[in-house]
Parts: sequence; C-alpha cells; structure tokens
Amino acid sequence: MPCTTANFIAGDTLSSLRIRIFDDEAKVTVPLFGIYTALLVWKIDNLATMSRPMTVLPAPDDGFVQYTFAAGELIEGIMLVQVRLTEISSGDVVTTNNTIRKIIGPTL
Repeated sequence: MPCTTANFIAGDTLSSLRIRIFDDEAKVTVPLFGIYTALLVWKIDNLATMSRPMTVLPAPDDGFVQYTFAAGELIEGIMLVQVRLTEISSGDVVTTNNTIRKIIGPTL
C-alpha cells in the first residue's frame, strides 16, 4: 500500500530538511548566521540516534538551518528530529524543545 503522507522516501539522496528556528516567547525567528552552529539529531523508529552538522543559512534566510541527507540515511519508518545549536563565542548548547516528526515512506 503506497504511503501518501510521506515526507521523504526511503533510499532517496539529496532530500533536504529545512527548519526555521523560532523563539516562541519572543515570537521571532532566531538570528543564527555567524552566531551559532547547528547539529541535526534524529532517530528512525527504535534505531540508533544519528547526528550531522547542518548548514546555517545566511540572509535573507537567516534563522533557517538545512541538512541534505546522504545515501543510506533515509530508511522507512518514523523519524524524530531535534536541532542542537551551539553558540560560537561561548560554546553554550541549546536544543530545540519541539521534536519534529517526519514519515519516511517505502519505495515501490
């Protein structure tokens, strides 16, 4: 049965995940470029947790981070995602408090 709600398809490469980092209290996009580095942390079903550096996008997309998946990283299942930001000057780390859920559908 085909998965019509998949965000990604298992086995795909060059699929990108782009995330806006938003401060819920201040109601603004967080400026990141030149201030933070970003790490994508994800887990598919009950498999091992993976992490990879993300690209922090410059203006006019400041506040967005992006990661392009490599071969073998997208397997069928439910992917849970968080972003870990590290402030460049202090080394302080903050992890997004909203876990993102993505569906990785099967190939035909």
